Amino acid sequence: MGLEKNNSKTFASIISEKPFIRVKTEESNPEAIKREYEVDGKAGVKYELAYDNLSGYIKDIQIYKGDFGKQLQVTVDDIVLSVPLGTGFADDLLKKLPAVNLSEPVNLVPYNFEDEKRKPRKGITIYQGEEKINNFFYDGENSLHGYPDFPEGYESFDSEDWKVYFIGVSKFLQKYLEDNVIPKLKSESVNDVADEDDIDLSQVEF
Repeated sequence: MGLEKNNSKTFASIISEKPFIRVKTEESNPEAIKREYEVDGKAGVKYELAYDNLSGYIKDIQIYKGDFGKQLQVTVDDIVLSVPLGTGFADDLLKKLPAVNLSEPVNLVPYNFEDEKRKPRKGITIYQGEEKINNFFYDGENSLHGYPDFPEGYESFDSEDWKVYFIGVSKFLQKYLEDNVIPKLKSESVNDVADEDDIDLSQVEF
């Protein structure tokens, strides 16, 4: 039979500080960046390689349900990028993936900044060639493709009301992805999901 090489993949995650894309590595790696983090009151240290963007062909998209919540996992060539659902990065990606031409390469560029009104802006810009992919569900004036409108009386919403609304939006985006985008992809390795040790839970927003 001869020797066979496994089709191994690299697992990456996104954090809220630059460079945003991280891959776990060993402390001995001369390019490693040390990062301290805290999850559920427990402090820890990670050593990572850091990158500004990820480019290639989207080969697979999955919503992975683990012990620590759901992850949106996008495989670009042989890199599996895990993004916790419920974060600004994931929400932005879910709004743009339906507009992507899956037969063409992409360049994913995360961002995180405050605008002129000091409002946080977090997401992932998707480029295909020179074109920047827009929000599939908004044309600048109106919601599209069934995206949930603000409910009646939203002007008087408190933080709990908005939380319920955005949970509904997140579920809508996930279902749209599962029904309309994922079926377009024929993955050769649908069981490749990130080990939960590779997932950066410190970035989950509740």
